[in-house]
This record gives sequence, C-alpha cells and structure tokens, in this order.
Amino acid sequence: MNFLTTKETASLVRRPESTLRRWRSAGKGPPCYKLEGQWAYIEEEVIEWVRANRITFSVRDEHFEREAARVSV
Repeated sequence: MNFLTTKETASLVRRPESTLRRWRSAGKGPPCYKLEGQWAYIEEEVIEWVRANRITFSVRDEHFEREAARVSV
C-alpha cells in the first residue's frame, strides 16, 4: 500500500492542491484518510477513483467530434 500526500495526489490527478481540499470538504474526490493529523491518500484507490469517473461519450458526441475534426482540416 502506497500512501500519497495531498501534493502528490494533486500531481497524480493533475489538479491543484486547493481542488483536493475543496473536494475533501464537500465529500467528493478520491477517498482520503486523516492519519495522525495529516491527510493521506492510497495510490491504488486514487487510480481506481479516476477510472470510475471516466466519461464515456455518446454516439452523438462522437458524431460532433468527427464533424469538428473534418471542419478543422
């Protein structure tokens, strides 16, 4: 089990530390733990949280993406 600090977790999810603090206070974001007064994240749980929040685009979205790419060329 690999524990991460807030700073390390922010780097992993490519968000500012302030975003992680805001998510914590709102009960959102990856699971976290307070260990001896310090916030900690478990790397595997953070990665699992990222994967669970993956957005799958609809067929309609894919159509608009292809159309936008065609127009951009």
